[in-house]
Amino acid sequence: MAAIYFGVVGIIAVMLLGLYFYDRSRSEFLLLSVACMSLTALRLNEFATAALLDYSVSTCLAIALAGNIALTLAEIPFFYAIARRRMPVAIVVLLVFIQLAFFPTAVDVLFAANQPAWVAPLNFALLRPSQIVAQTLKSLAPFLAFWPFKAIPRRIRPLAALCMLWGAADFVWYFVELTSTPLPGVPNLFARWGLTLLSVRGFTIACLLTALLALLFRDQRQVTEERAVFAGEIRAARDVQQYLIPEHLPPTPGFSIESEYHPAREVGGDFFQVLPDSTDGSLLLVVGDVAGKGIEAGMLATLIVGAVRTAATFTSDPARILALLNERLCGRGFVTCLALRIEQDGSATLVNAGHLPPYLNGKEMVVEGALPLGVVAGMQFPASHFHLADGDSMMLMTDGVAEAQDKQGRLFGFERIGELVGKGAGGGALAAAALNFGQQDDITILTLMRLAGSREAASSSGPPAFSTVSSPFKP
Repeated sequence: MAAIYFGVVGIIAVMLLGLYFYDRSRSEFLLLSVACMSLTALRLNEFATAALLDYSVSTCLAIALAGNIALTLAEIPFFYAIARRRMPVAIVVLLVFIQLAFFPTAVDVLFAANQPAWVAPLNFALLRPSQIVAQTLKSLAPFLAFWPFKAIPRRIRPLAALCMLWGAADFVWYFVELTSTPLPGVPNLFARWGLTLLSVRGFTIACLLTALLALLFRDQRQVTEERAVFAGEIRAARDVQQYLIPEHLPPTPGFSIESEYHPAREVGGDFFQVLPDSTDGSLLLVVGDVAGKGIEAGMLATLIVGAVRTAATFTSDPARILALLNERLCGRGFVTCLALRIEQDGSATLVNAGHLPPYLNGKEMVVEGALPLGVVAGMQFPASHFHLADGDSMMLMTDGVAEAQDKQGRLFGFERIGELVGKGAGGGALAAAALNFGQQDDITILTLMRLAGSREAASSSGPPAFSTVSSPFKP
């Protein structure tokens, strides 16, 4: 009967292995599958030996050695994987000792009848009793893994209860087996009840593992459903963000604008807005980067885009827009941001809150900056004023370009950016270079050119000059 019970355990092992290949992030499936396979191999090996099947002693010992080692290395880690806890050092030391106690069996496998004479006495007098004591202590591991029981999430409490029952069954088995060693005044219970206890243990573990499989299958189904819901939320968030950060820019008379937007994940933390004003022919550009990654940063970026659009309906002053955003973001996160307003005649106002400075005609601008948005309430943001002549171009970008990283850990860096921009590379070429180098963060690049002859050139035409003043606006 014991062989039948552990044959069921073998079937459970195959099913658990299938669950693992379905979701390889669940290492507990693989660990439990290995433990079940090991138990099945050990018990069927014992059954084959008892039935006097024709295979060598070395083969029998090799199967026993491999099964015991695999069981020791899989069973206890499975309990801690379910508990989502790290194994204590004491448990690790105990497992190492149990592995070392298999030394005589390894010698038997390798040397058979030619093993040294001192191995057998060492095994029976010291290693075997010590190993049984260690196995008895090891059976208490699930109780330690899930202690205190009240702290365990309700979702895994049934799994924890089954694991502790498994540990209790192992404890009874190893405690009775311990009586097979010569102990003063202790009868050999293992000789009397060993076979019966083996059948009871097989039935108990088969039932426990069947229940564990059912609970793990149910848990995996719930995880799959939750992941599907989360994936749907991510897609919805991405769709909302793509709506607010459009693929096609609005018409900008007098300017040629190209955009490159490459989020590192499905929802990006970068944002930009291009807002032309049809009443006076001016143009407002806002580029920013939310600290952090993932859906939280993406949702904050989406909130900022909405706030920028709202602020732009009643003010076009870049300093005031950033000040309003700063008040909205205090306590919610940190954001680097750059706002640029270009008038119809080419005069421009640039306000920088901790963001990368833009490039003007292939050269990095020297502009006064400030702390990122959301750091200090009531902050003043200095504004830089300069003039864009016909044919002048600007490039605004986020730090995802510089932070691109190759397989050797080298950064793309500002030097490469300067070389490419200085050679006349556009936003598309620069983004492609950073992506091919190795994207690590969201990449956003806006390239702007003032079209020649489309606007009345400023009376002070010539080399672009810019100055820095402090904004009088303070919220």
